[in-house]
Amino acid sequence: MNRIATLLLMVTLGTTQAFAQDGALDLSFNPMDEGMGNGDAALYEPDVRAIAVQTDGRMLVGGGFGSFEGSTVKRMVRVLPDGSVDPSFTLGFLNSGINAIVVQPNGKILVGGVFYQAIGSPYNHIVRLNADGSVDASFNPGVGPDFDVNTIALQPDGKVVIGGAFTSFNGLPRNHIARLNANGTLDTGFNPNAAPPGEVHAVVVDGNDKIWVGGEFAAVTGTTHKSIVRYNPDGSVDVSFNAGTGVTVGVSAIGRIRSMCILPDQRMMIGGGFSSYNGTIRNSVTTLLPDGSMDPAFTGSGPGGSVYAVAVQPDSLILVAGDFGTYNGQLRNDLARIYPDGTVDPTLVSGGEAVSTIRAVAPLADGKMMIGGDFLFYDGLGRYAVTRLHNDGSWDNTFGPGTGANLSVLAVAPLNDGKLLVGGAFTLYNGEVARRVIRLNADGTLDPDFGPVGEGCGNNVEAIVVQPDGRILIAGFISSFDGLPRLGIARLNADGALDPSLDPGLGTDGAVHAMALQPDGRIIIAGTFNNYNGTARKGIARILPDGTLDTSFDPGTGVLGGVVPSVYSLALQPDSSVVIAGAFTSFNGTTRNNIARLAWDGSVDLSFDPGAGPNLTVRSVQLQPDQRIIIGGDFTSYSATQRKRVARLNPDGSLDASFNSANGANSYVMTCLLQGDGKVIIGGEFDHYGGAVRGNVARVNADGSLDSSFNTGIGAEMAQFSTSSVMALATQTGGALIIGGQFHKVNGVGRNRIARLNNTFVGVEEQAADEGVLILPNPARDHLTIQLNDRWSGAEIHITLFDLLGNAVLQQRSSSINPTIDTGDLAPGTYVLRLTSGSTRLMRKVVIG
Repeated sequence: MNRIATLLLMVTLGTTQAFAQDGALDLSFNPMDEGMGNGDAALYEPDVRAIAVQTDGRMLVGGGFGSFEGSTVKRMVRVLPDGSVDPSFTLGFLNSGINAIVVQPNGKILVGGVFYQAIGSPYNHIVRLNADGSVDASFNPGVGPDFDVNTIALQPDGKVVIGGAFTSFNGLPRNHIARLNANGTLDTGFNPNAAPPGEVHAVVVDGNDKIWVGGEFAAVTGTTHKSIVRYNPDGSVDVSFNAGTGVTVGVSAIGRIRSMCILPDQRMMIGGGFSSYNGTIRNSVTTLLPDGSMDPAFTGSGPGGSVYAVAVQPDSLILVAGDFGTYNGQLRNDLARIYPDGTVDPTLVSGGEAVSTIRAVAPLADGKMMIGGDFLFYDGLGRYAVTRLHNDGSWDNTFGPGTGANLSVLAVAPLNDGKLLVGGAFTLYNGEVARRVIRLNADGTLDPDFGPVGEGCGNNVEAIVVQPDGRILIAGFISSFDGLPRLGIARLNADGALDPSLDPGLGTDGAVHAMALQPDGRIIIAGTFNNYNGTARKGIARILPDGTLDTSFDPGTGVLGGVVPSVYSLALQPDSSVVIAGAFTSFNGTTRNNIARLAWDGSVDLSFDPGAGPNLTVRSVQLQPDQRIIIGGDFTSYSATQRKRVARLNPDGSLDASFNSANGANSYVMTCLLQGDGKVIIGGEFDHYGGAVRGNVARVNADGSLDSSFNTGIGAEMAQFSTSSVMALATQTGGALIIGGQFHKVNGVGRNRIARLNNTFVGVEEQAADEGVLILPNPARDHLTIQLNDRWSGAEIHITLFDLLGNAVLQQRSSSINPTIDTGDLAPGTYVLRLTSGSTRLMRKVVIG
């Protein structure tokens, strides 16, 4: 259903986001979000080992992954130029990983790897596919190789050379290398008696039909050929090829060649893990002349680590990929482009974050390149095991940009104008660069007027607090902001630029999970850390507005006990004491299991006595207006009384027996949100509450029972096997519920990691405020007159009118209990009128036109 049709349906049914079925997905929030994990690539098993490009531009990707772009695939997928899965390629099932993919001139596809089954039939380590992904039965290797195939090379005559870890093929001895006929049978005319005695990783057939073999082996027929040898077409060793001592690590240890490619001038580029070639220092990459001698024209110190793939571009420049941080001493994270003489091409810069290894690289005809590996980030952006780059090494944002958030949403803070501040692990939102903290418009679209001026936030944001002056505190596992060090906490101006007036110095030496702002401007931070700016503060600290440590708050030895002592949540009380909750068994030497209350100075408040307390981790703590305390987490009991993952405590820390959640959530509660009517919304990893299906979100009555009127259906889910979780909850202006976390869909409708649900409530204050109130006329044209009761007298009234998308379209203030608002400039339609005055509030539906 498109956006316009959805809005028309809402109006036809006489509903708005504030009056629709509670728990239902609001389709008007970020309607462009297709969800279903689009943009995720191979996020959940980031293991790409092979990439092959077809002549039509479609790309074959293979490895150890089991899902791609939210779709279940087994080890191999074909992607379209935009990065989406090609539905016309239906491989079915391979039971283990793929190491090599080669496209034949006739469009058929050779695949080699660890697998021994393809679509339920025995295919040991090699199979040929038709262009649509079906198995080509005309290619019959019999029982095939007895172990892994790592590399495949085509001969001009259609025969196929394979290398790997095998020692036989179809029952006949073949040590690590074999040649197959075009129909998959063993070519018995190629039988190297001088076969490599160790694993083969790379095979290349040159222009003279000679076969270059690289791997990890010591000798061939007694002659030293460390990890490299060349064969004649008949399988005999080519004695004109002399590699000397070959590749070594140190003085004599065997090195490894993982990849080879022929250059246009017939030199051979080799890459792998070695420190010398024939006794001359060469770090993991070099070029060889046709006789096997090292090319003296190739110079440079090379990569500062291992090489997994080399490939030559159409312009003869060479791509080198692997696990390194520098090349020739210059910053190059896992990818470099070099000239044939070994100098670095300065026009390709692969700086920024590149976590783990690039194992495959494929140049494209237009100058771009595909890379694959086990990385999760490229250039600071979440790119999961495979992506496409521009010629300069920057990410090509037309390849798999995705919609919604591309990684977890961990924090949401609503603003008074209906907009939302959102923090988390994500680096993209709706395909736009959005490094971990963003502002959304009321309709869920990205607000382009908010953002850093540079690199944005380094690492995850877990907590956001908006100060009264509009500046924004962010905290988490932060390492920097806009390139400046900010460890654990930073403050932004209202436009998203860094506020330099808060400088934490060395900050925290671990993650901040929770934060609270005191009325005097001091900031309490809590998490998994041991120090703040070099001073011991285990799990909690208080800082001054400029970021310096507040030494008047001294927690002593802080939280101790458990596997990793941590504070995950805190709640500030009116007297400036603070309730902390997490995973610990004591605080400053006083026994406190997972929950405690601290006095203003950081000492344990002994008047708050939880007894044995919760038996497992507490992840969320919320303070009710009556000072009772809601907690959520992993626990199943509180002081030996059964309470399934959510409970309410009295102000003194004892269990409130009137809130009975003995049959509560069946898995972790990660976050709680209080409503004004005493009900509690919980989010987490559960799929049932009180025995009823509730996928990751539920609303609980004030007595602990399930509120059946709030129903998300099957709730938040992943598109494939990973665990879904709701980790952030917030009420948007107008009453709608924002959920954030790790999910791909809500009740079957695609939404990547953030969504809006319909949610209404009427509290006691609201009922009293509503008595005798009139909104006239309704429908209205040029103006609305509001007639309020005496409860509204004596204080300023804030009047806001919202459209169906949650945008604040009109705002004004009045000291009269009979205000009039001008609606003549508003488009005809249905709106939500909100009135607030102190704790008094009221919402009404109005129609204009």
